[in-house]
Amino acid sequence: MGSGIRRLVGGGLWPPLLSKGVIAPKVRGIPGKFQTVKGPNGLQVDYNGHPLYLYTPDVRPGEALGNGLFGGTWWVAKPNLSVQAVNTGANTKPAFKKSSGW
Repeated sequence: MGSGIRRLVGGGLWPPLLSKGVIAPKVRGIPGKFQTVKGPNGLQVDYNGHPLYLYTPDVRPGEALGNGLFGGTWWVAKPNLSVQAVNTGANTKPAFKKSSGW
């Protein structure tokens, strides 16, 4: 991920989806698992191990203007999003990969 894209994450175009407290892991009609993870900005919501972000130009319900930007780096999270592998600490750099749902 280039430094220009990194600056957009965490407060620019893609602020993290934050929660004021622990959330329910299950939501009716969505098969995956939600959780909160403590991060530098507070409790960030993730779905099946994938951190979730908002896209600030999306202002109306159902908008997904950031979907597929930067050559397919950013995707809308869908209910069928696969479970992200847990990092065991052997690799300290995040493994960014193209996903079909986020």
